[in-house]
Amino acid sequence: MNADYWLQYLTTMADPECSRVYSKGATARKELEQSEFVQFFFLCRATFMGCENQHYQYLRGLIDEKAYGGYKQTIEEQIAAFPGVRAMWQMVRHTYGSEFAKFMDAMIAQVPAHASSHAFKTWKALVEGQKAEPVARQGP
Repeated sequence: MNADYWLQYLTTMADPECSRVYSKGATARKELEQSEFVQFFFLCRATFMGCENQHYQYLRGLIDEKAYGGYKQTIEEQIAAFPGVRAMWQMVRHTYGSEFAKFMDAMIAQVPAHASSHAFKTWKALVEGQKAEPVARQGP
């Protein structure tokens, strides 16, 4: 089931070691060691395989339009925008179906590359905004 795959994937990515390696690889930091590259390679493969599966499920009518729209937004913001992931896609795109390869190529082409610090800075600003807003109390 699609939801089971993504739950397992996100749980894996939340592991401190996996998230550290993925962050280094995705942002293309120069200090990525060879062993970390191998880990990053497999994390990207898992990412692309899940994305390909989701894409083909949508094409076969198994995922509705609104859910697919959220999926595409996730690809834009969390996958296609990172330089290390984009480079990895160039390395492995030949191993995926041509329809999915065209889809990913188009997603990458329309999104400018950025670093994860962009998302982190945005999150921090949103947190500060939440602190500044009074919270309405419910109940007694």
